[in-house]
Amino acid sequence: MIGIIIEDFFFEAETEGIGQVAFYNKAQQELMKLYEDGNDNVYMHFPKPNSRVVIANWGNYLPEHKFVVSGSAKIEGNILTDANIGIGTSNFTDGSDTYKLSVKGKVRAEEVKVYNTWADYVFAKNYDLKPLTKVEEYIAQNGHLPNVPSAKEITEKGLALGEMAKVQQEKIEELTLYLIQQNKEIEELKSQMKLLLAAQKKISLSL
Repeated sequence: MIGIIIEDFFFEAETEGIGQVAFYNKAQQELMKLYEDGNDNVYMHFPKPNSRVVIANWGNYLPEHKFVVSGSAKIEGNILTDANIGIGTSNFTDGSDTYKLSVKGKVRAEEVKVYNTWADYVFAKNYDLKPLTKVEEYIAQNGHLPNVPSAKEITEKGLALGEMAKVQQEKIEELTLYLIQQNKEIEELKSQMKLLLAAQKKISLSL
């Protein structure tokens, strides 16, 4: 085993054993440790709550930042954090909401999965399906569908994908109910038309 202590620096390497490098503050408290367990599993430990890792630009961080990458850097494997992640921004709030992931710029993905409630309540027997005349009146007064945010609201507050998908599904299900109603009315009119035609034919034959 080789062990070296130089003031606030400690180095240790065991033959067929562990290896570690550690730095200490003036009170001999650990600030950073690079540890290898003898099986090529390497760990880096920063026990102090005000610790941070900065890659590339030392001055490009704010006090609340713990891990900063400036420029091009590749991080392989999973990243676990109990705080927030910002890409191109250090702002994680929008109104009263705080977001775990905040991106300034475009986001590209093959798929986005959102967990949310759904709009099957439209098919409940007690659902208040407004007559189309009322929907027409609402559109004339407000310029958008009921329960759908206006263009002004979207511009000012943004679009919540999960909630908007649910609202759009609500409208699709309402349209389905309107079509079912109209189909029943059409079938009823067709039946009445057949009866009228049969009665007319009967009258013609009797003349």
